[in-house]
Amino acid sequence: EDFVMTTDDTEGDPAILERSGSATEDFGFFQIAEGIHSVFENVSLQNGTQIAIRQVGATANDTTMQILGCEFIDNVTVNTGPAGIAVSDSGTGASQLIIRDSLFDGHIGKAGSGGAVFCGMKTCLIDASSFKSNRIISNGLGAGVHSSAAELYIVGSDFYQNRSTGGSALYFDGGFIGIGKSTFAENLTTSTAIPTYRGTILVAAGTAQLTHLTIVDNRVFDSDTDPGCALHQNGTGSIAISASIIYDNQAIDVSFADR
Repeated sequence: EDFVMTTDDTEGDPAILERSGSATEDFGFFQIAEGIHSVFENVSLQNGTQIAIRQVGATANDTTMQILGCEFIDNVTVNTGPAGIAVSDSGTGASQLIIRDSLFDGHIGKAGSGGAVFCGMKTCLIDASSFKSNRIISNGLGAGVHSSAAELYIVGSDFYQNRSTGGSALYFDGGFIGIGKSTFAENLTTSTAIPTYRGTILVAAGTAQLTHLTIVDNRVFDSDTDPGCALHQNGTGSIAISASIIYDNQAIDVSFADR
């Protein structure tokens, strides 16, 4: 790897970094150049005032980033974008983002897409991770994750109490998405500002294959008659789902909702 950030605590407690970034910067703690292979392990990034980790440049072909056993807590974006991680590599190589055993809690993204994470790599893998209480102020999509990756895989992860104007937990506009053994609960979409983008899981492009999911107690506040609360397919996207529990999701007319 070209860059490694990890704890030197022999007991394995996270190395905590707090309060970094300013209104004149577009990154909070780390800015990683394109083409770099970076690893963040057992690190806690908290209370930042810009994107916690931002990768710059987008055509290096082989940029990779691994987030292993990390915590991203209460980071806020002053400018546009997500508050946790923003990575993108549009080259033809094997660029990838791997998030494993990590927590994203309490992030506030601003406009654009992605409250906690934006991934534009060729491949994005999210494994055994939690996205909780992330939101986007102004108009934005995907409070937990916005992925434009050619391939997105999510397994054994949970999305709780995230909020945005569309795709409250997840917004995907890439090529293929596969999600398995994951939970989406108590997420909130307020989609009147972007009326064609709704749902807890929003697929705007590409193909989604979903299996063994639990999608419960999610809400959409919308004046539209068919907002798609649990799942919403928009544009050229398609969704296939099997062996899943979808229960008590409600689309509520904003004319009568007690908000």
